Amino acid sequence: MPNNYFKFKQFTIHQDGSAMKVGTDGVLLGTWTDVEKSQRILDVGTGTG
Repeated sequence: MPNNYFKFKQFTIHQDGSAMKVGTDGVLLGTWTDVEKSQRILDVGTGTG
């Protein structure tokens, strides 16, 4: 049975009521994104974000 939470380093997201769960692939995609010079970031359709 899968966990009702996603834990990564010091963060824990309780997502038992969420249809779209956070996964390692989403975390990796976020780490590869260059946001150093960004002023705004739009989060669309990423589930629990």
